[in-house]
Amino acid sequence: MLYYFYWLAIKPPCKKVKGAKMPNTFNNVTSAVTQKNAHTLVANMVAFINANGGISKWALQLNKNAFSANGTLFGGVNTKGSLWQPMLKAQQTQNSVAGAILWACVNGVNQQAISKLKGKTTCPKVHATLVSMVVPSQAKIIPLSQIQQISQLSGSSILANAQSANGCRQNALGAVLIGSFSYLAKNTYGTNFGTLVPNAS
Repeated sequence: MLYYFYWLAIKPPCKKVKGAKMPNTFNNVTSAVTQKNAHTLVANMVAFINANGGISKWALQLNKNAFSANGTLFGGVNTKGSLWQPMLKAQQTQNSVAGAILWACVNGVNQQAISKLKGKTTCPKVHATLVSMVVPSQAKIIPLSQIQQISQLSGSSILANAQSANGCRQNALGAVLIGSFSYLAKNTYGTNFGTLVPNAS
């Protein structure tokens, strides 16, 4: 069964020309997503970031459809594979690393708190101290470098899963852009919840 969503059009890396300007943002195009091709979409995202200045040059801004009813995000679906499920778990029990990383995609990372950490950690309660778990009134522009910071604490990355045939279980940024970590989340899989925009800082 196919799920349709708006994805980010990727152009082949251009030859570097002195004075050439970096693309302003991705363009949304309609694509058909299946379990078999989801990895190619994440690969396109990774290729775009690497070809256009790297992580430091880009930020994530949520689309309007990311804000759902009853003060929830990403459809508010509390089922396996959905984005809101781990976010709610992190919010209520501070017991989800994935949830904390997704909150970082929404609100960014407390730079003072994360700078005090030494090395990697998979402790969800530590991750929970690094982010705000309050749904904002409007979308913020979150530097990809901050999402990468908290992702790397547990060994994941916003550049991960480029060659995986299993979706983007280790890539929260990819999950936001295609609607879920897994095709199992049929309520939201195939929904583009965010856009990459130039990082202003």
